[in-house]
Amino acid sequence: MVLAPPSPLHFCIHQRQRATECLGFFLCELRGSKGLAVFIDLEKAFELACPEAILATLAHKGVRGRLLCWLDDFFRDREAAVRFQGHTSAPHRHQNGTPQGSILSPTLFNTLVECLLCTDLGPGTRLLCYADDLALIIHQGPFFTRAQRALSKLTTICRELGLKININKTKALPLGIGPPTDQLRLGNTSIEYVTSHKYLGVTIDSHLSFRGEVTRLREKTRMRTSALRALAGKGGGASFKVLRLFYIQAVRSIVDYSAPVLLTIDTAQSNRLEVIQNEALRIMTNSPQWTKLCNLRLECNLESLHHRIQARVTSLAIKLAHTASPLPLLSRIKAATGLHPDILSRSWMHNVARAIHALNLSDTMMQAPDSPAPHYRPQAPWNPPLYNLLLPDSPNKANTPTQLLRQEGLQRIASITPPDAVTYYTDGSVTDTRAGAAFVCGDHSHGFRITNGASTLQTELAAIAAALKDALHTAPSSTIIIHSDSTAAIHVLKQFSPSDNLALTTDIHATAQQIREAGGSITIHWIPSHVGIKGNERADKAAKYASAHPHIDTDIPPSLSRIKQKIKQRTARRNRNDHEAEVKLGSPSATWFAQATKYTELMQPLPKDNRLLTHIHRLRLGFACKAEITTNNTSPTMRTLRGPHLSTTPSLPAKLPCHISPSGQTPLP
Repeated sequence: MVLAPPSPLHFCIHQRQRATECLGFFLCELRGSKGLAVFIDLEKAFELACPEAILATLAHKGVRGRLLCWLDDFFRDREAAVRFQGHTSAPHRHQNGTPQGSILSPTLFNTLVECLLCTDLGPGTRLLCYADDLALIIHQGPFFTRAQRALSKLTTICRELGLKININKTKALPLGIGPPTDQLRLGNTSIEYVTSHKYLGVTIDSHLSFRGEVTRLREKTRMRTSALRALAGKGGGASFKVLRLFYIQAVRSIVDYSAPVLLTIDTAQSNRLEVIQNEALRIMTNSPQWTKLCNLRLECNLESLHHRIQARVTSLAIKLAHTASPLPLLSRIKAATGLHPDILSRSWMHNVARAIHALNLSDTMMQAPDSPAPHYRPQAPWNPPLYNLLLPDSPNKANTPTQLLRQEGLQRIASITPPDAVTYYTDGSVTDTRAGAAFVCGDHSHGFRITNGASTLQTELAAIAAALKDALHTAPSSTIIIHSDSTAAIHVLKQFSPSDNLALTTDIHATAQQIREAGGSITIHWIPSHVGIKGNERADKAAKYASAHPHIDTDIPPSLSRIKQKIKQRTARRNRNDHEAEVKLGSPSATWFAQATKYTELMQPLPKDNRLLTHIHRLRLGFACKAEITTNNTSPTMRTLRGPHLSTTPSLPAKLPCHISPSGQTPLP
């Protein structure tokens, strides 16, 4: 049975597509920042869905036979009752809707919504759907004529599907086209025009300035910032590590969600948004208002929200390109990325391209997607697994003697290896920017160099893939045992639907399918590394030798996790570049921070005394100590802290700071 693919505009039905992708496509459709949006609310959508329409849609998609009959029975004669304090109500029979709480209900309802998305609404018109949130976008004139025509079609189809549009909650939002000239109607009722509307949790205004969204974010984060201040306390508050974690998870995460719409805000709104983080930075370090912000960002290892927003949207665009998203959004972003940065406009797509250029990821954006292997056939969940994956519960390697680890590893190898088995040892190696992988089978070994910049996980998976291909050609019907020292690689092979390294993982699955069809079996077993197991040591040496090959033997596309790590590193580099620009402008506190810390983070573990840690922060940030205030001497030699938290270079000799008494207890005033 092959079902028809879902519409690419039905966002929540596609794996790993989130509301941020839907918001991005919404803004992308408004080319030139002009259009008309109608936000449609379905009244009691799940309760009023017509079962007959759902079954007809499934039949049209290819569902046949017993499965369709079972679903028909699933909808019929359903009763529900309420039990409260030992008393049960009379049963109530449901005629329409999908059963609330059932694991099938979202899928069945989404199948019904597909009918709306497949409707031809005419040129210049798009219907977006995220669950039961519908947005009708008209990006070509005449806007009101096209919108009325599309609304009439949608009303008719909703009536056929058992859905009802809630006219009181359906709103129309003109976007950059001035006041409305015509009245939109649903039946005989007029649709209300608004100047702003909350869609998927984000406030969208008629000018697309998102001033209201910035105001909403400041109000929403104010209470959480107050909680952060209460956690900090005085003397006995939470540690710096806890405060920073609370800010990232409870405050900044709210801004992260709205990143797609915040990409185009002007400088004034961006400055208003930065106030959210600036206040949190001062709370975490117990610093006054006049503390240099570029120092605070480096001290807390947090980039500005402007850079953070650009990084989030770049990550979204790279993800779409990496996973070969069917959205038209991807092709438009790629086209904008191919333009020179100097000719980019202020449209949303061009702002995305500008963010990609700022992080120097244009080449990554244009790379081929990480697609499944062409000979791979997806496994059904009920089919037996392709491998026997063994991850023994071993003790902590760092705290276990090497001899004991080696003994336990050899015992497990002997217990799982039958006499006629074909045994492989695999390993990967990453040195600087070079990478290699290898496998060993008896006296035979094979190593190969992999694309520069590959991760350790990718080299381990590549080694397993090569071992399986060798087994397919030499002994496909045998019992194949692969010993790998990578728990991460084994966990990836456990996943039913991999989310990263798709080409590499599905290539392994496809080879395993061929071996199983030939009558062979596969066991992948974890062994500890560098404990003296002969096969593992040989594979390790072969992988290191292969990484030194002059030419690359196997090309592997970069993993999504690796690209995200690169985005994080380059965003941190931009944070430091901003600070270095302040140093060049002659800022005293920025110059002090650069000299005193050499741009190194606070060393771990941090002091448990919060008051002592506060003084360490202040020393690094360039606060004047008591002797400087009383003598009007601003020499940095008086502020250098003995230990790992500040530099001890010859130009800044180590001296006990005036903030801290010789005993290291109560700081001086």
